[in-house]
Amino acid sequence: MAVTRNIPVDGMALAGEHGLPVVAIIPKTFRNDSGVTEQSHTQDGTPQFTVQTLYTPSNGSKAELLDVTVAATQQPNIPLLSAVRFEALTCSLWQMGNRSGLAFSASSVQPANLTRKAGD
Repeated sequence: MAVTRNIPVDGMALAGEHGLPVVAIIPKTFRNDSGVTEQSHTQDGTPQFTVQTLYTPSNGSKAELLDVTVAATQQPNIPLLSAVRFEALTCSLWQMGNRSGLAFSASSVQPANLTRKAGD
């Protein structure tokens, strides 16, 4: 049985004032019961995409790829290496049998230079 828990993530604290650079945007896929790879969809049928970003910790630790799932009717059109911000970013802790991990998702993604700052 899968166990999940969603935790809100402060996107500004994670991405800093400049946002996270995009490395790739690809359809999120899974292998169905027949072994065929298909694109994932939300329960209402909206296609899901993986926005792969480069997270560089402020403490100087090594950079890591951070995959964030975003649902959108069309693949987000953001140039590679552009800085982005995520709306309603959450982290899901999951466990299935002996396996566990983190999965990030957001309601939307947009270029960081289009994001309004608080008070604007």
